Amino acid sequence: MRIAIPLLGDDVAPRFCSAARVLIVDVVEGREVRREVLALPPGDIPARVITLASMGVTTLLCGGFNRVFRPLAERLGLRLAWRLVGPADAIVAAFLAGAPLPGGAPCLSLELDPKDLS
Repeated sequence: MRIAIPLLGDDVAPRFCSAARVLIVDVVEGREVRREVLALPPGDIPARVITLASMGVTTLLCGGFNRVFRPLAERLGLRLAWRLVGPADAIVAAFLAGAPLPGGAPCLSLELDPKDLS
């Protein structure tokens, strides 16, 4: 599994569309095995979603995400959780532990089951 978290500093970015960088976390058998921070391409949301999907991202954990583009993300195989806030490290840790994700009221587009990590 490959997780992406759009960043603003070390925190999840408040809006996917405005993030300049993204944290990519590779997970094998429920454990983090690699992470890197990459630049997100400038441009529109569809181009960003397509880029993440082409990189093998399967889960996008973010702050704000324009719901108009949710069907595109889902067609490309991305599972989404949005309305998340706080440090990206805390979001990764909570997700991997199967704990509630930090945020006011996280919205899940698909069932996020960290026990289904590959």
